[in-house]
Amino acid sequence: MPGRAMDHHRGSPADLETAMTPLIGADSAQGAWDRVVRALRGLESLRADWDGQGADAPVPGLVRGAVELAEQFARRDFPPPVTATPTPAGSILLGWRWGRDYLEIEVVGPDRIDWMFVDGSGATEHGEDLASLLRRWVDLAGRIGGEGG
Repeated sequence: MPGRAMDHHRGSPADLETAMTPLIGADSAQGAWDRVVRALRGLESLRADWDGQGADAPVPGLVRGAVELAEQFARRDFPPPVTATPTPAGSILLGWRWGRDYLEIEVVGPDRIDWMFVDGSGATEHGEDLASLLRRWVDLAGRIGGEGG
C-alpha cells in the first residue's frame, strides 16, 4: 500500500520522497551535491519499518557518516551520485553510473563503507576502505574524463 511507509516516518512524506528521488538533473555539480546532502540528512527522520516491510532505519551516526563522505567527495570535485537511498538493512546506498560502468558505495557504519564497481564487461571489484575506493576512483576518472551522472 503506497501510503503505508509514510505512517512510520517521523518527517513529512515529501522528506522520504526527496531522499528516494534520483539526483540527476541539478544545474551544477555543487547544486547536485547540495541535493545529495539534503537527501541524506532527511534520512535521519526515518523510523523502523519506514518501508512498511520491516526495514531498519539508518541510525543518526550512520547518516552523519554518509553526509561527511558526501561533503568530502564534493570538496574533491567528484561527480555527484545519481542515487542516495536508504536500504532495508539500515545502511545508505550511493550510486554512480557512467555508461555501462556502475559504482555503488554502501555506508554501513559511521566510519565504515563497502563499495563495488562493475565495469561494462561485468567484471566486479569490491572494497571496504576509503583508500582503495579513492585509488579506484582515480583510475575510473582517467577513463571517463572525470564526468559523472
